[in-house]
Amino acid sequence: MLADDALVLRFFSEDGNDRLLLVNLGVDCSLSPAPEPLLASPSGLTWQLLWSSEDPRYGGYGAVPIEDEMRWLLPGKAAFLLTAAKS
Repeated sequence: MLADDALVLRFFSEDGNDRLLLVNLGVDCSLSPAPEPLLASPSGLTWQLLWSSEDPRYGGYGAVPIEDEMRWLLPGKAAFLLTAAKS
C-alpha cells in the first residue's frame, strides 16, 4: 500500500523485465520520499510506461505517473503499468 487509496504490485522477472502496476483510487498522490522499496527500478534500468487508464483512447487526459530522484506523483483515479527498460 502506498497511501490510503493507492497501491503497487510488482512482478519480478528472472530476465530483469520487471513490471510495476500502480493504482490510485483517490486524488493525486505525491510520495516524497517514496516509502516503498518496490518502486525502485532494477539496476541499470528505468521505469517506462506500458499502459495507462489515462490514455485518451479510454477517455483519459493522458496523465502519467511522474518519477524523479526525490518523489513519485501519481495522478488520481488512474492505473498505470510500467516496464523496466534501458533508458
